[in-house]
Amino acid sequence: MIRLAGALIALAVPTSWIITGEANDYAYQVEGVGRVAIDGVCSVNPSGVDCWRPDGASDPRLTADVDAQLQVNGADSLRLKFRSRNLLLVSEVPSNPNGFGSFRLPPTAVGPGELLPPQGLQQRGRTVYYLDWLQVPNELDRIDLTLMMPIRLPNARLAPKAGAIAKVGDGTVTFSAPKRIPGQESNPPSLHLAWTMDYVLANVPSEAKVMLHPFAVSKDGKRLDFDPRSIEPPAVPNSRHFGIAEATADVADTAHLMFFCNPREIPFIELHPSYIRQILFPNIFLHPKS
Repeated sequence: MIRLAGALIALAVPTSWIITGEANDYAYQVEGVGRVAIDGVCSVNPSGVDCWRPDGASDPRLTADVDAQLQVNGADSLRLKFRSRNLLLVSEVPSNPNGFGSFRLPPTAVGPGELLPPQGLQQRGRTVYYLDWLQVPNELDRIDLTLMMPIRLPNARLAPKAGAIAKVGDGTVTFSAPKRIPGQESNPPSLHLAWTMDYVLANVPSEAKVMLHPFAVSKDGKRLDFDPRSIEPPAVPNSRHFGIAEATADVADTAHLMFFCNPREIPFIELHPSYIRQILFPNIFLHPKS
């Protein structure tokens, strides 16, 4: 644990950024998470499903598993496209409190590279199985998919003040002074995002798509949300809401955090940063081998 100028506590220093990766035999080992894999593809129709492995080989066991999973979720909830292939991608990942990534189509398949619409998931033991719709042209025989996987970086803690610096991977984040959001001066502090702090990332690749995932914490390291004296804070006059929202440079002119209360009322902000690794899963069969 390192403290710099009383403002920064960095918990660890990660290795260099790994922005891209490629699956081997339709599986990829993610550090700190475990093995993620594509188990197969399934064709769905009103009478049942037919599944095959990513290499096109028939997979009766996967067919039975997906058929049972769809019936548990309610077969009548499926929305099938008329005169089109209705394909489900089946993937698996270890149960992970940090969440799971999303598969994206290549830009040439149906547009600019859309995310796959989810159908559902099921946890069996320590593994979570995901079903996502593969909306692709009927004439396409194989496809490459990219998994947009969030990779956790070490946490960091800092005081919410001008010049506060924290490690983010091999880079840093530096914060500006807290300031009021224009037009929010008269609103009750527990009901509106009224304060903001701009931040700048340095030595961070733009394609990493870093998220800071900030939380307000007390001096003894306990996470803050609402004033602990309030039972239902939004309905209690003068209660404090310590929630923090985040706007990255992808969606705002300047990356910043937003607060319900004056950031100076928060002892520390704890960052749980992550970045996106793009993992290629090539050559997935969209038809079973004959």
